[in-house]
Amino acid sequence: MKEWYIIHTYSGQEYKVVDLIRKEIALHNYNGDVEEIIVPAKKLSKLGKKGKVNIEKKLYPGYIAIKMESNEELFKLISQIPNTLKFGDKGKRPQPMLAEEVERMLNYIKPEARKITEVPFIKGESVKIIDGPFTDFVGVVEDLYPERERLKLMVTIFSRQTPVEVNFLQVEPL
Repeated sequence: MKEWYIIHTYSGQEYKVVDLIRKEIALHNYNGDVEEIIVPAKKLSKLGKKGKVNIEKKLYPGYIAIKMESNEELFKLISQIPNTLKFGDKGKRPQPMLAEEVERMLNYIKPEARKITEVPFIKGESVKIIDGPFTDFVGVVEDLYPERERLKLMVTIFSRQTPVEVNFLQVEPL
């Protein structure tokens, strides 16, 4: 029965280690023993100074998850791959992940959960509109709509508070 295991690597080397593991598995004919190798991460959209930037946020930086058969030779092969820090304790067999850990990891990386935008604003914050028909107006954030990447602002126009809905990219914090 195949189970999920965690491999500790140098941070930032996760994808390189995944490639090395795949090559070693193919070279030593362990393809049937390994079902899946992943770096638990999801894609996020973040607003930067130059607009929207896509970033990757890792659930466990410096770790890789692998679904494989419990096989001593395979454990030894993987633990000897460069940039692999730890795969089980010294002299001990690696322990499979708990069911709730596996569920949390798989829910984190689901494709429908990947389109999350980090909200750089909070309710009550003053912002300046930098694009659109209300350019250079200052408003206060009334509501946030992260799924649509929009804000509802209260802007003073002709001495009256007026609600204005804008895109995240159309405003900047004061």
